[in-house]
Amino acid sequence: MDINTQATIPVTELGNFSKLSNIIKEFGKAIVIQEDKPIYIINPITVDDTSEYISDEEFYAYANKFLKKNAEVYKQLAK
Repeated sequence: MDINTQATIPVTELGNFSKLSNIIKEFGKAIVIQEDKPIYIINPITVDDTSEYISDEEFYAYANKFLKKNAEVYKQLAK
């Protein structure tokens, strides 16, 4: 994994929101490091990301369809 070292922030400095947000603004993400190893990537949420969400009604309709489709499998697993 190639890491831009300028886009990293030590885990001990995560409380410094100003520094974290500046890194994200400049590089598009921040890579949190601990003991010289990357442990998290922090990405900003953009308006486009919210388009991936569905309404509760759509979610429940899909879940109900999925449960009905696989009802026999669930009955076998419940035994």
